[in-house]
Amino acid sequence: MINDSGICSISKCVHRNRLIACHDSELMVNAGGKPSTERRRDVDLYITTDNVDDLFRRLKDRVQVVVDIYNAFYGMREFAIRDINGFWLTFGQPVQTIPDTHAKQ
Repeated sequence: MINDSGICSISKCVHRNRLIACHDSELMVNAGGKPSTERRRDVDLYITTDNVDDLFRRLKDRVQVVVDIYNAFYGMREFAIRDINGFWLTFGQPVQTIPDTHAKQ
């Protein structure tokens, strides 16, 4: 959300995370995480896309998939991969924007 002075700001709290929005971009920040010796790292990046099924199909055989594609209880269809530094990159799309033929996979 951009305030009256044109500065981006924290727009809302989503499931104990902070969502920062600026123009057409959003960044969700979470204070959780585990030390780097654990399965997950301290920082996870959540990326919203407009065709999560196609992206999963293109990436699944080229990267380490840590969470297969699924419909989450909070209305997102998503999957997660691990980058070369061990960080999780989660890609998601709101379920209501996915054609029915894809959402039933």
